[in-house]
Amino acid sequence: MIKQTGWTNNPEAANLHQSILNNDWKEFPVNLGTLERLPESPGLYIYYCSPKNCKETIFAQMKTIMYVGMASVSLRQRFKSHFRKPKFLKARETYGPKFKYACLEISQKNESFEELNKMEQSIINFFGPPLNEINSVRNDAISGIIK
Repeated sequence: MIKQTGWTNNPEAANLHQSILNNDWKEFPVNLGTLERLPESPGLYIYYCSPKNCKETIFAQMKTIMYVGMASVSLRQRFKSHFRKPKFLKARETYGPKFKYACLEISQKNESFEELNKMEQSIINFFGPPLNEINSVRNDAISGIIK
């Protein structure tokens, strides 16, 4: 395992899975009102942020992926389970409304658990999100083999 935080400089990990790029990600604020708007289906999700006090500068356009996850059953339940965790509370406090959530609902018919896991790992490998407890690059994921 290679410890990584921040974007990859590994050419083998620098390509995101096409099904991640070509789908309809939905974006939400990170607050309790979002809970009822989320689907009760599997999918991928991302918490991201941008600087709070950088109006009309290049920095206001920048976003950092802070956490990547996979919901094998329910995006709504995974959101709820993260909501009160200390690291997510701290991120909400630090970034306020600039701390956001995006999810990609995955049809159970089209994607297996293994495929969902590969997609999640490819995002982790690419962005090295700092809030993921295990954000190391998996070499077997780079070559497309998840064990």
